[in-house]
Amino acid sequence: MLHKSLEKTQVCLVGRSSERQKRYRRKKHLEKYGHLENMTGKHKNHTRGSAHPRWNNDRIISSHGYVLIRVEKNHPHAFGNGYAYEHLLVWIAAGNPPFATSNILHHINNDKTDNRIENLELMTNSEHRRFHALLQPRNSKGFSSAID
Repeated sequence: MLHKSLEKTQVCLVGRSSERQKRYRRKKHLEKYGHLENMTGKHKNHTRGSAHPRWNNDRIISSHGYVLIRVEKNHPHAFGNGYAYEHLLVWIAAGNPPFATSNILHHINNDKTDNRIENLELMTNSEHRRFHALLQPRNSKGFSSAID
């Protein structure tokens, strides 16, 4: 007898606890999402495209400091993610032919985000290395590092 009454008491407590949990979850749900009419953030109804607060307007800066522009993924100069270097696109749009891999587009003012055609110069790899090596300060032994 005692055993059965304890079971009924535990069942009742569990039932009350479950109702309290439902009320709590409902309250938190309303705090997070508002009323049921506003389903923003639920069921794939997220803000997309230019309305999203982190929209980058199809321009990003690479880890090397160059500007990347969103192009079609099948564009001849696009990376796998659908972005291409802006300075390369500006160079080709100005009527210049695409260049070989042995050449480099040099930014004259050394600002990698300044992609005006007047600021771009085509150089070979060796010319470009030589140009930047001349700009490096040298020590007493002629090395460009700080090691004597």
